[in-house]
This record gives sequence, C-alpha cells and structure tokens, in this order.
Amino acid sequence: MPRHSWTRRRPCCVHLVSDIAPGLGITKVIAFPNLTACQLQQAISGDNNLIQTLCRCLKTTTDPAAITGLCLCCDQLSDPKTPYDVSSHVLGELGDWWQRRVAGPLSKGQNVTLDVYKGLVARFCGPATTVTVPCTSVPRLSVKTMSEAVSMTGECYTAVITLFPEQVHLLHTSPARIFVTGPPGTGKTVVLLLTGIKWLQCGHPVYIVSTCEESRTACSMLYHLLLHTGTTQQSASQLMMVDYRLYDDEDLEMAVEDLSQAAIDGSLYVIADEAGTNFKTFV
Repeated sequence: MPRHSWTRRRPCCVHLVSDIAPGLGITKVIAFPNLTACQLQQAISGDNNLIQTLCRCLKTTTDPAAITGLCLCCDQLSDPKTPYDVSSHVLGELGDWWQRRVAGPLSKGQNVTLDVYKGLVARFCGPATTVTVPCTSVPRLSVKTMSEAVSMTGECYTAVITLFPEQVHLLHTSPARIFVTGPPGTGKTVVLLLTGIKWLQCGHPVYIVSTCEESRTACSMLYHLLLHTGTTQQSASQLMMVDYRLYDDEDLEMAVEDLSQAAIDGSLYVIADEAGTNFKTFV
C-alpha cells in the first residue's frame, strides 16, 4: 500500500487501536515508512535546529539515535514492493517498537501477530496516505433517497483517492519516459497530475500537449487542475498548454520543432493526456 510520512496523536490513536491496546496515554508518533532508521539519522544528524525540534516533539534527548528509535521507520514494516509478505522478523521489529513507544505491553500479553500487523498498518497507513484531486467545477448532485443522502454526505466529508502501489512506484521511480494505459477510473490522470505538480515544484517548465481533437478536453482539464492545485504563482508561470494535431508528417514536424526549441537546455517536461495514435511517432 502507498506510504507517506504521517503523525498520530490521541484521541485518534485511542479509537483506532482500542481493541488492540485499550487505555493508551498521550503519545506523539512520527512515521517515516519510506526511510530506514539509518537514513533518518543521517538526514537529521547535521541539522541541530531540527534535532532540537524533534526532541521537544518526542520528549527525548538530543541524541539523533534516540530520536530515530522513537520514530516508526520502514525497518518495522514489510517491503513496500511486497507489502503482503510479512515476515516474523518484521512482526518482531514492529512489536518491539509498538511496546516501547506506543502502548507498552499489548493487552493480555498479546504479541504482534500477522492479523495485528495488518490491522495497525491498515488503520494508520490507510487514512494517512491519500491525495485529494480537485475538480474544475462543482459536480451536479441528485439526491433522491435517505440512503443516497447519507452516502453523499460521507463522500463530501471523507471521500479521497488512495494511491495504488503501482502508482506510488511510478511516482517514486520517475522514469524518463512512461506511457500509462488502462480503462476509465484507473488513475491515469491522477498520476499525470501528481507528476506535473512535482515537476512544477522543482522549478521545471511543464508542457501540457494536446495531440489530437479527442485529447483537447482531457488536456485542458489537466492544465486547469495544475493551475488550481496549490502551485505558486511562479510555478504557474512555468505551465504551458500547446495544441497540435498529429495527423500527418507536417503536423508532427511542427510539434517536434516547437518543443525542440523549448528543450534548449537538454530537458523537456511534457504531459499528454489521451494521446493520439501518432504520439509514439512524435516521441
């Protein structure tokens, strides 16, 4: 399952794990499920201000090793590439951390079993590893029954999009060229949107390229989503949408010439949603 850093504090923890460890005290937990304890220690060891802040937050000494010992790292979790493969070593590591930092001895001397592990990861990783995708306009709602009203209320206040492991892998590996395919609703545009946000935040100019008449609507929506997704004004100025019709050699040559001029520094950041049949030739 997808993982990002998150924090949890009572009373949220009390309700999430009340059946596993009732009566929890107040505990601040910082999780870095994509970093090992060694990587975390290296990241904070040279920043005294950060170390002091973390010490105040976690109520521990100024020793970086003590800080990492209190944080939840990927050492205590299964491999994100195979989250279903939970070894006895992982269960033991998570159990030691859980008892040391969060709950003390588990209720009735219970050990961290596979079911307990799945419960903890699902409860903490699920709500905390989501991404909200904005809409260009408010969707029209038609509520006719009480059950629909309850469902719509839940969607309005809690609905989010959870990234699949494959999507997280694509975003983390960032291959130079990638073609995403799949039926509607599988998250293709979400991956393109998050990739565009990352590129803009890194200061790269991003070109949204419409390659055919059928792709204009999708590319226009993606362009406006990127404009209204918390990017700075400077980042927004780096976002351009270009419109081509790659139906013949002349159109292809014009598109290649235009974007080659834009890549004078050797790099080009292009996103094409609903790419046309000649897009492969264009690439």
